[in-house]
Amino acid sequence: MKRVRAIWRKMRSILVLMIAIGGTVLVGCGRQWRPGAASDYELDASSFDAEHLKLVEAKTWLVFPAESKGQNLVWRGRQIDPSFLAKIIIPSNSVGPFVKQIESLPDQEVTLSRPTTVGVSWWEPYKGSVAVERRFIRAASYTHVIVSKYDGVWFCYVEWVSF
Repeated sequence: MKRVRAIWRKMRSILVLMIAIGGTVLVGCGRQWRPGAASDYELDASSFDAEHLKLVEAKTWLVFPAESKGQNLVWRGRQIDPSFLAKIIIPSNSVGPFVKQIESLPDQEVTLSRPTTVGVSWWEPYKGSVAVERRFIRAASYTHVIVSKYDGVWFCYVEWVSF
């Protein structure tokens, strides 16, 4: 009987340790702003880095000009179908070739049953003059791209949903 109690105490200690370590790992993972993480997060111009811009390129197959700068990003990774919204500044000297790249994409009649842009204050692609807009489905994902100019600045708005 004493031997059984001793084994039970050791097992209980190991179990408590495993729960403590596992909980720490899970809490730490959920708070990281890793590109494509299984959590929700929002970035502004100070935190929208080159790594997140590469994520937008990889998911949408777009190639942004070298001096493009991320302004806003909303990543929704907790849901079954991850999605994001992005607002990116396009350098004026590169906007011509970038618009041609977007124009070469298919333009399909696609509408989402649940728009992802609702409640996002900075999503204002139609506030300025729109140069090009495309909606398409590729590789089990929906992409909506709008390039517009507002107050002399060129922006690319990207809406992406995986399914």
